[in-house]
Amino acid sequence: MKFSLSVFLVSLLTIPALAQTDPPPPVIAAITPSSGSVSGVTRVVIAGERLGLPQGFACILPCPAKVTFDGVLAELNEEKDTALLVLTPPHTAGAVDVTVTTGDNRRVTAKSAFTYVSEIEAQYERLLLPVYLDGEVPGPGGARWATLLWLRNNSGEPLSLAPWPCIAEACPAVFPLTRTLLPGESLQNLAPFFRPPTANPSRVLYVSKPGADRLSRHLRLFNIAGDALDAGTELPVVRDNDLLTSTAQFHEVPLNDRFRMMLRIYDLGRSDSRFRVRIYEQAAGTSTAPPIREVEIITTLDETGEFKTKAAYAAYSDFNSLLESPLPRPPSLRVEVEPLTQGSRFWAFVSITNNATQRVTLVTPQ
Repeated sequence: MKFSLSVFLVSLLTIPALAQTDPPPPVIAAITPSSGSVSGVTRVVIAGERLGLPQGFACILPCPAKVTFDGVLAELNEEKDTALLVLTPPHTAGAVDVTVTTGDNRRVTAKSAFTYVSEIEAQYERLLLPVYLDGEVPGPGGARWATLLWLRNNSGEPLSLAPWPCIAEACPAVFPLTRTLLPGESLQNLAPFFRPPTANPSRVLYVSKPGADRLSRHLRLFNIAGDALDAGTELPVVRDNDLLTSTAQFHEVPLNDRFRMMLRIYDLGRSDSRFRVRIYEQAAGTSTAPPIREVEIITTLDETGEFKTKAAYAAYSDFNSLLESPLPRPPSLRVEVEPLTQGSRFWAFVSITNNATQRVTLVTPQ
């Protein structure tokens, strides 16, 4: 009988100490940061579970975990069961899969979990302002909607905010144009770009690294016409690493003709993105009931190139038609938003506006 030398060597290198059932696969919970330069060498932490060797598994020679970005091996700097620290390999711009293969050959892949960007854009972290209004916008019931944004640099170094409109007679030939936020400085609202208004209410702001994590931010939407009764609604300012990549759930969305509801979806991927929205009756316990309604919507990206000022955006507002359904009307709904496009990085919320008072409540993803 002949033995393969390669098989013999592999059997010596990885020997289970005790016979046991196959250990569960590894889990990737988060990849931070979620984007980096096309030139590589971005320090990335992959957090999760069971990323190291299982208990009782012994290697005669080191058998470290392997991490690949679109199949290209990354440099592993640190390995723990709950986290891997790697340096990214070079790659062309775009979203790529990240695969972890443990030393005992278990594998997990996070689809389109890391995005390569240009050298310049990689120096910034994106912030999504879901609703940011330049001036007042009229609404139903005599409402006059406005937003208020405060930013404060709590770091010891200046921060650059981009892109920033040129307000001088002669604009410098640099890209992108920026606004410096000094240490300890607070800024109220952003400079307008003087563009025609669109149905897309979002704004994307880029903040220089490092120090972006020391930028405090406050965004509020309010009805100027009713400010004596309502102090407004606080809106989330979403950091790049907090964007969603898997199905989001929205609980206890009221179904009532006193309110108007709107689901807003924002995507910071590199293209238009498709989403499947399922609407269920909100109910306790285990249920296999089909959705009351299921639709597909597409977030549309109006800008190309680097430093986009808006996210791809779509809205769904046809909740109230469920009130006219011949079926029994549930008092509240559960809404699922499932991304269908590879590389999608999104945020969403349901806004609930009282038709009489114009007060707004948000249901955010869980």
